[in-house]
Amino acid sequence: MISKIINIGSEIAPVLSIRKSAADLFDEFESFPADEILVDFKDVNFMSRAFAHEYVVQKRKSSKNISEIHLSEDAQKMIEIVSR
Repeated sequence: MISKIINIGSEIAPVLSIRKSAADLFDEFESFPADEILVDFKDVNFMSRAFAHEYVVQKRKSSKNISEIHLSEDAQKMIEIVSR
């Protein structure tokens, strides 16, 4: 099983605000040969509801096993809210 770690704050931006950024990120994930992707949120300062919702939608559709680390309390709550 191949794994890849992505620092989302560096790959996209420390402020995650638009849906298209999440969709583009998952398009990139699908092109990786790795089966497991670890998304590191350590450099993220803010995540909008729109980004979080699209992230959750794309994660559910993805063929990859995707996990998150270093989510701030606010980001974790936002993902939980949009996952309902």
